[in-house]
Amino acid sequence: MMSRRITEYIEAVQTNNIALNKEIDKRQGVQSQLEMILELLSGTDEGIFILNNEFFCIYNNAAFSRIIGIPEEAIPTLNLSENNILINAPLVDSLQMNPIWSGEIEYSLTKEEILFLFLRISKVKNGEDDYYIGNITNLTAHKQIEKDIYYLKYFDNLTKLNNKVFLDESGINLISGDTDNVGNHALILINIDNFRIINEAKGFDFGNKVLIALGNRLKTLISDQDVLARLGNDEFGILKAHVASNENLYEYILGLSKALEKQIAINDEELIVDVSMGISLYPNDANHYPKLLKTAASALNNVKANKGRRFEFYDKEINTLSIQKYELQNKLRNALSNQEFVLHYQPQMNMATNQIVGLEALIRWNSANGMVPPASFIAIAEESNLIIPLGEWVLENACEFGKKLATLGYQTPIAVNLSMLQFKSPYIGDLLQSILTKTNLPPELLELEITEGILMDNEDECESILSQFHAMGIQISIDDFGTGDSSLSYLKKFAVDKIKIDRSFIKGIPHYDNGTIAKVIIELAGNFNLQVIAEGVETPEQIDFLLKNNCHIAQGFYYAKPLDEDELLAFMEKSKRDNG
Repeated sequence: MMSRRITEYIEAVQTNNIALNKEIDKRQGVQSQLEMILELLSGTDEGIFILNNEFFCIYNNAAFSRIIGIPEEAIPTLNLSENNILINAPLVDSLQMNPIWSGEIEYSLTKEEILFLFLRISKVKNGEDDYYIGNITNLTAHKQIEKDIYYLKYFDNLTKLNNKVFLDESGINLISGDTDNVGNHALILINIDNFRIINEAKGFDFGNKVLIALGNRLKTLISDQDVLARLGNDEFGILKAHVASNENLYEYILGLSKALEKQIAINDEELIVDVSMGISLYPNDANHYPKLLKTAASALNNVKANKGRRFEFYDKEINTLSIQKYELQNKLRNALSNQEFVLHYQPQMNMATNQIVGLEALIRWNSANGMVPPASFIAIAEESNLIIPLGEWVLENACEFGKKLATLGYQTPIAVNLSMLQFKSPYIGDLLQSILTKTNLPPELLELEITEGILMDNEDECESILSQFHAMGIQISIDDFGTGDSSLSYLKKFAVDKIKIDRSFIKGIPHYDNGTIAKVIIELAGNFNLQVIAEGVETPEQIDFLLKNNCHIAQGFYYAKPLDEDELLAFMEKSKRDNG
């Protein structure tokens, strides 16, 4: 009996031993597999990690430590979420809604070094606890390769500008996206004239520096939506999207041409790089990009063949306009240096006494083809900034003549028109003081005329400038009043002495216009103690109307056209005799 029990016990122990051995073998197998897995994970380039529900790392491989730049022994002590290491609040919130997240992230290894990583992380549950299993892949080298490939494909290595491939693709995308042909886009090709001579005379290194300097200058002359590229050798291109109008494009080209005329410094040497430009427009000249490129190249070839012009439009109507303006600019420059400009003076008369109370200086261009009125060239002078030296010439000559009149006994103020550019020039006060001192003209004999547009451009700035003029003793009048957007109520704050009623409000009186607007202007001016001058007075009926409505000063053909100096002196002498 005892023997049987012992036998059964032994058999049970043996059975248990077999089961235990199997369990041990199984666990050893699992242990071996775990060790093998850990060994494999430790050798991978991907960083692998497991976090507990408090975001402390309970496992990581060597690659994880290496990628994030933190020693392995320090990692378990860090809360990755609190230290913003891979894990942040938005990511945690996302994992609460979706247990898997993957995407590219940027990781600051140091202040100077940013890594691009691909992170995949999963939220898993073990019993009641949450765990996070993730892996990171370092994409930085791959990103750099992509960047290098992109740079090689789309950039010019010398100038660091975009290249022709980028310009072409941008042009194709721009036009293909404009399915309704509603946009106006321009392609401007810019070629350096005689670049081969620069290379031959100064060497290729010097030539390369010229290309770099020109590219840098061009970068300052484009808007954010423009595309600038070096197309090869000595040629550049600008793709200008969404051009507002042909006139705006012309003005941009004019400014571009002028800016490129300025000297470039290379190796302490100053040189002017001459360029030619060909311009084509979509959809006027081409309905797809290859044709736009072809027509711009055609315009460029034409301008290089016709030496003397700096740019040409493929569109012949625009080109004719640009040629005329360009030629007129050159003629204006020469006219200024050749002293072809003269001043005429139109008297301002007291209608009640027939006495001369003022003069307006009006510029005329005595060209080889005859006398040219200001309406034909002032706008071009303003576009090209020639109005600055031209305006200075007018001021100085008008003041010299004013002094001459004073010497002859005529204390007659002379009014000179100021353009917007002159008025806003930072040195206008110094210029006026210099001219008054040079000519010895009393400041009360100088009057400056400005338009409403200037007055309303920047009220605070205008107020300051006008106060400066007044402090010098110079009188101020508002020219062509009533044609702009201002009102007499604004004049309250400005240091203004006179307003001139625009001729458009006078010419129809009394037969086609009852003079309502003129009456209102005169009455309101009186309320502000401003003197009123009526422009364009041509008939006795207009004089009667103005006198009845308390406007006493007139300027117009009824009294005299603009006169040259000799004619004016004769007119003033006669007026003096007639008035006793």
